[in-house]
Amino acid sequence: MADDALIVDDVFSADIHEALSRWAGDRSIEVGAVRLDGRDRRGIPALVSASREHLGRWLLGESAKDLAPAYRREHWRRALVAVDPHNLADIAGGLAADPALAPVDAAWTSLSRSLLADSILVGCEVEARGPGIDGRFETEGVGGYDRTVILFLGSRWPADWSGETALLGEADDLVRTASPAPNRAIVSPASVRRAQRPVADHCPERLKVLLLRIRRRRSQAFETLSGFLRDHGALDCNHYDGTLHDHLMRTFAALEARGCRPAVCLGGGLHSIYGTSLLDHRMLGPADRAGVAQRLGCEAERLGYLFSSLNRPRTLATPLALDERAALVELRDGGRLELSRQDFDDLRLIDCANLEDQDTLKDYPPLADVWAAL
Repeated sequence: MADDALIVDDVFSADIHEALSRWAGDRSIEVGAVRLDGRDRRGIPALVSASREHLGRWLLGESAKDLAPAYRREHWRRALVAVDPHNLADIAGGLAADPALAPVDAAWTSLSRSLLADSILVGCEVEARGPGIDGRFETEGVGGYDRTVILFLGSRWPADWSGETALLGEADDLVRTASPAPNRAIVSPASVRRAQRPVADHCPERLKVLLLRIRRRRSQAFETLSGFLRDHGALDCNHYDGTLHDHLMRTFAALEARGCRPAVCLGGGLHSIYGTSLLDHRMLGPADRAGVAQRLGCEAERLGYLFSSLNRPRTLATPLALDERAALVELRDGGRLELSRQDFDDLRLIDCANLEDQDTLKDYPPLADVWAAL
C-alpha cells in the first residue's frame, strides 16, 4: 500500500530535467486543458477551457494584471495522449509521434529503461494547481493500470510554497508525504489513496506535475494482441465499458486466466474485429484475414472469423443439434453451419468470456454453466 510508494530524487539526468522544466514553463501546454473548479471537491472538469476563457475575458477588456490572481489560482489538467480512463494499450508511441512532446517522450524513455523497466504507459497527463485548492483523497485504481507516477516539473519549489502529496495507509491514516521538489518522482500503487495539498497563498506560481499511469508488462501474447488492436483502431471505438480494445483485451485475459489454449485466448481477443451479430462495427474485412492470421496465428484468426458469422449468443447457448462429434449452429444470415465439437466448445468459451465482461452471461444459463464448470 502506501508503504510501497517510492520517493525518488534526481530521477532524470540534468539535460532531461532541464528540457522538462522548459517544457513545463511553455504556456502552449495549456492549450486544450480543462479547468477543474476548486469549489467542486469531486474534481469534475468544468466545460470550459482555461486558456479560451482567459482569451475571452481579455478580449472583453480585462487586463493581464487583473487576470493574474485568478489565473494563478486555477487548477487545470490536460491529457497529453487522449485515451479512456480504463485504457490498457501502450500509448508511448503517441508521445513519440508529437514533436511538441519530445521532452516528455525522452523522460518516459529514460524511466522505462531504469526505474520503470518492464512497464507499459497507459495514461499521461499534465496538471497545474494554484493556491487555496485542496484535493480530496482519491484512489487512482479505476482502470487496468497498476501504479501511478507523479513527476514534479519546474526548476525550483521552496518548501514554504507547500503543495505536498499525501498518501493514506490501510487504516486511512496519513503515512507518507512528499514535497514537490524539482526532479523528484513519487511512484505508488494505483490502489493507494492520495491527495495534493494546497499550494500556499503567497506562492507566485502554480504547481505543475506530470502524472503517468502504468501497468506491468504482461505475456507476449497479450502485448502482441494489444498492439495489433491499437494499430487497427480499436481504441477509437467505444464499448460497454471503455473502448473496444479494452473489452477485447479483458476477454483475452479472462480466457488466459482459466488456462485456455493460446489459440482460444487470442481468438477471444479477435472475436469482434469482423463485427458480430450484436456489433455492427467492423475493424477489418474478409480481405484482411491473411494479414491477421500471419500476425496472430491461423487458428486464432479462424475462430475469430467463425464467431463473427454466428447468430450468437443464442446458437452457442442452444445449438440446433449437438452430439459428441459435431454441432449444428445458426448463421447471422439465416443459414446453418456444422461445426466440429472442438470448434463449438472453443467458441462457447469465447462467448462466455465476452458475455461475462459485459455482465450478461447470467442471461444465458447454458453458457453460464459451461463457464462455471471451467
